Amino acid sequence: MQKIIVRMRGGLGNQLFILACTYYISKNSRKKNRIIIDNREYNTYKVRNFELLDLVKDTSLQLYQKEDFSIKYEITRRIYHVVQKLVNPKAKVNKLLASIGLVYSKRNSEGAIKVANKNNIYVYGYFQDYKMAKAVKRIIKEKMKNKNEIKLEENFKYIAVSIRCGKDYVEGGWPICSKEYYVNGVEEIIKEKYKNEDVKILVFADDTKEAKKIKFGYKTDYIDNLSSGEQLLMMEKCDDFVIANSSFSWWGAFLGVKADSIVIAPNVWYSNKTLTKESLLAFENMRYRSI
Repeated sequence: MQKIIVRMRGGLGNQLFILACTYYISKNSRKKNRIIIDNREYNTYKVRNFELLDLVKDTSLQLYQKEDFSIKYEITRRIYHVVQKLVNPKAKVNKLLASIGLVYSKRNSEGAIKVANKNNIYVYGYFQDYKMAKAVKRIIKEKMKNKNEIKLEENFKYIAVSIRCGKDYVEGGWPICSKEYYVNGVEEIIKEKYKNEDVKILVFADDTKEAKKIKFGYKTDYIDNLSSGEQLLMMEKCDDFVIANSSFSWWGAFLGVKADSIVIAPNVWYSNKTLTKESLLAFENMRYRSI
């Protein structure tokens, strides 16, 4: 029995990227596997909660137990955590790690397939990799629970607007999208698609009070009484999307995008000013706008 131990980190969007990488490994393996979710980081990380299992139901996922302890995993993960803060590990490093069953990465999924048939595999990173996520999208959508419990009125076309404006992001130096970015994004979608139809804006924000300062001029609901998982399920049912530079925003659009959906995304994604289309390719009908 193959064991895959995966370290969970960050908010629900990051948790989904990490799970996607784990499913990607499992999909390319010839062995039966047991996926161990290591969520110990949330014992001290108080900014976000571990919410993955509120959204995903999968009997192959088990929570980390004392008997899953591995010296190799503990030591190598801690070393990598320090090293990747100082330098950006190169492809040769990822190849070396993969040779001993380690998929450790700051953002991509390099080495994921190379470890697929190891007996013990350890996963640590953020893995914001579109191609990898696309390869397992069907698996994730099939395992999303309670998705039929979220319903929208049928007489509207829905635009999901995901806003990241919380104090933790502002103080952390992340690029924050402007009020104009969101308003102009909504206007572009409506002018192109919905001139003669009833439109409703659904706003998903990490700070609803701050988000309410943005006035769209259309019927607007601010979604603040649902869990993060329920919000993603509601976003999935929307027709078009204006997203922030956050993994939660990205997954909302990724899970819900239809053939004719328009996705408006900021042209800058990370705090190092890397352009979105260079770092996180996503949807065929995505439009990039200045933040």
